[in-house]
Amino acid sequence: VTAVAQAVQPAYYNVVVTARTTGTATNYALSSSTTYDSAGTGDFAGPSFTTSNSGANLTGGTNPISDSGTVTLTIGSFTASAPYGPASNSSAAQVATALIGTGTTGLNRAGSPVTATASGANITLTYNSIGLAGNVAATLTSSSGNPSIFPGGSFSGSTTLGNGADPYSSGLAHPYSTTYTYDSLSDLLAVSQAAGTFNGQSVTGQPRSYTYDSFGRILTATTPESGTATNYYTTSGGAACAGDPSLVCRVQDARSVVKTFTYDGINRPATVSYSDGTPGVTYTYDTGGAAAFALDRLTKITEGPTNSQTFSYDNFGRINSVSHVIDTTTYLTQYSYNLAGQLASITYPTTRAVLQNYDAIGRLCAVGASGSTCTTGTNYLSGLTYNAAGETSALTMGNGVLGAFTYNDHLQLSTLRYFKGSTDVLNLAYDYTATGVTGNNGQIQAVHYYTAPGTEDPTKSEQFTYDPWSRLSAAQTGVVNTNAGSKTWSMSWAYDRLGNRTGQSFVSGDQTLNIGQPQFTIDPNTNHITNTGFQYDGAGNLINDGTNAYFYDGANRLRQINSGAAVYSYFGPLRIKKVLGTTATVYIYSGNKPIVEYVNGSVSKEYIYAGSQLLATVAASGTTYRHPDHLSIRAETDASGNMIGQYGNLPYGDPWYGIATGTKWRFTSYERDFGTGETGLDYAQFRYYASGQGRFMSADMMGGSRGVPQSLNRYAYSMNDPVNLADPLGLSAAPMMDVITICKTPFWGTNYSDGSTTIMTGYPVCEFVVLDIGGNAFGSLFGGGGGGPGDGGPTSNSPKVNIRALADCIFSLFGVTLTSFSPPQSQVSLGNDDELITNIGGSFTGFGPDVRDNGGYNYNEISVSNNNNLFTRDDLTKLFGYPAIGRTDGFFPDMNFAAGDIGPEPMLMAQIFELGNSLGYITGQVRPGQSVNQSTGPQNTEQGAKLKDCYKKGGPQ
Repeated sequence: VTAVAQAVQPAYYNVVVTARTTGTATNYALSSSTTYDSAGTGDFAGPSFTTSNSGANLTGGTNPISDSGTVTLTIGSFTASAPYGPASNSSAAQVATALIGTGTTGLNRAGSPVTATASGANITLTYNSIGLAGNVAATLTSSSGNPSIFPGGSFSGSTTLGNGADPYSSGLAHPYSTTYTYDSLSDLLAVSQAAGTFNGQSVTGQPRSYTYDSFGRILTATTPESGTATNYYTTSGGAACAGDPSLVCRVQDARSVVKTFTYDGINRPATVSYSDGTPGVTYTYDTGGAAAFALDRLTKITEGPTNSQTFSYDNFGRINSVSHVIDTTTYLTQYSYNLAGQLASITYPTTRAVLQNYDAIGRLCAVGASGSTCTTGTNYLSGLTYNAAGETSALTMGNGVLGAFTYNDHLQLSTLRYFKGSTDVLNLAYDYTATGVTGNNGQIQAVHYYTAPGTEDPTKSEQFTYDPWSRLSAAQTGVVNTNAGSKTWSMSWAYDRLGNRTGQSFVSGDQTLNIGQPQFTIDPNTNHITNTGFQYDGAGNLINDGTNAYFYDGANRLRQINSGAAVYSYFGPLRIKKVLGTTATVYIYSGNKPIVEYVNGSVSKEYIYAGSQLLATVAASGTTYRHPDHLSIRAETDASGNMIGQYGNLPYGDPWYGIATGTKWRFTSYERDFGTGETGLDYAQFRYYASGQGRFMSADMMGGSRGVPQSLNRYAYSMNDPVNLADPLGLSAAPMMDVITICKTPFWGTNYSDGSTTIMTGYPVCEFVVLDIGGNAFGSLFGGGGGGPGDGGPTSNSPKVNIRALADCIFSLFGVTLTSFSPPQSQVSLGNDDELITNIGGSFTGFGPDVRDNGGYNYNEISVSNNNNLFTRDDLTKLFGYPAIGRTDGFFPDMNFAAGDIGPEPMLMAQIFELGNSLGYITGQVRPGQSVNQSTGPQNTEQGAKLKDCYKKGGPQ
């Protein structure tokens, strides 16, 4: 009711009454009366006021004003909606019925994670979400079409869904299937990933497709991330570009960028050019000839007008110097080797010499300055001791900090401690079992952080939970509280069926950590993020993240951020120059590890490594030592062993805590770009990683494993297991045991599983480094002889190798990518005296799973040498008690042996056989001491027999 008083004359007032009610318009009775205090003093014989009504009823009513709008029900991240109004859905029961509909906005629509039924105004819900069970809020709100009369909408409600059950374990009851289709020649034609039925609704698989010509050469490859890439085996004029018809001449990607190859007379890459103006690449071979031990060897790579690398070799075919020219300035790196063929020293362009010393059985014992030995001189690292499995058990750093490591019966890292005196620099213990987890599946369940032996700091300890696909689903610190500054947290992650990380959520803990909670929508046809502002180019590179713009060259390398705020230059995949405003930083590498940085022409930093691990940084301010956990650097000490830096990362690389956080080596081995004009990306060499997204900026050049469909996603970081896996090169970290062909034609071909060519400008496919990533130099990229005849010069007898078959077999059997293979050589010195015959052992390098590194699975550089000077056939026969021409020790598989008196071709077959045995131990397919059938014939179960058999058949069948 509303009422208004109106003055008619001084003695009379009217009250005008308007009534509102529900229902249709009708007349309502009107009456009025007055009362007075009849029990008063008697001074007033009646009421002081009297009333009269205009009529017996309120009249002039109109039909009611009805609300209309939309009811929205939100369940977790899923929403459903229905309209309401006077004509339809005017009651709560009608709205409930509308919400559970199967239309495009209903709860039961196609692809919905919800099943719902209605009874009157009540809706019963079942909600399926990715990850482990947890409570999910459900909220119903409504918008109003007449907010002045209906300010809150007409419908509301809320509840919390509980009593959830954890998802079924992986196995035959898996709801999604990935299927592969092949032609009659076993070429892969199509992949349909993660198809199936969900909540009664059919879900279409994500497609990949491949076409071939009549020669079995791949013509097109269409992948979700990068669209269609097309290979051509002739020049644009229709002519052959090489003597080998299997070599690709041109590749056109989905951006219409054409990469063109030319080859020399013996089918080696000669030039690579791009249609978009990306600097071309030229290869030079054999410079200096036999006198320079350069026959059949790559001697120079030139990229663009001002950048090149020139290689020189010793008489064993090993690289002894690399002269790198960047913007016309020359930087010389030199290498030397010991009598066993191991790298003995690296001399930096600054003239700093870093020595690697070894014990009596060839294990690294020290890394030091010029003149150092295992026990004397200036050492950055010494005192290395090993357990029976060859794992490091103790070490001493150059500033007196000691390292101690223990392993469990699975050879997994159990404890790690860096300390000096009574002060712990870093002290961790690893758990591989947890309540509710059956046995030890290899995944870390918890990491305990100790400030001193026996004293745990639970605010820095971590616990991890995984989903049935082995993806990280939840993690938290050892204790979680909401106190500001406690640095404690509890987090969860969500993924879609294709391996895309769709959400990161902060569940509880210290709000001042400001942990990002990005939630992404993903296009299931492309795996691209579709949030507002996100854009990709045709090749699958992220070119805008809603805040920043990114620019790439024809080789898919990030060249520029925004309007030149950061500009990058490359040599192959290696970033050799960074320009931020007026500051130019030049990087010099040994292998793929930076060893010197120059800022505006002056030496800024030098880096010292132990294998592939960054050990120390030398700068004008002093030497800083790095102390890693199993993945990332966690602490830094100065030259005296004092703690000067301490760091922690959240699982996907977001910052957690830090003291003196200026270091850029934060997450695994990546360099974080947080300079002026940069956006915090991590440089992973073959591409960039965005920790805020938990995925890479560009599609992986590798295609993943057929046996592990989650690895097919080419943006995901380490199959969404950042606790246990690393991706040191920005390549796939999947266990590649049955792969979609990574190198369709290794060495000279250019086809990856997506039909594109290597992202590394100009480098032959599969040969993406000239030096291994630990900084160790190795010999010829292409194998071959050790020189030609001449006065007093060497001749060699080296067998020819079917590199294509060998690389495919190694990849198929062990998941290891071959980067270099050198066969054995019988070398004859022609002098005035009698001929002197000496053998040169072969070598292998590659990247793949190494179960020995820190006691667990890691994707690392692998190097295996073959010694053919130590044993004869008779020696090995006496050693084993039966005829033998090779030997591999499972505890020391980095070097194996072949009889040196059996001739080049048998030595090659022995090398391949023993390489298979070495890789079997390194990749964990065979354990040291494990019994295998070593008899001759098909009953032999050695990994070497499998590799040899595959190689003799010309590749995997």
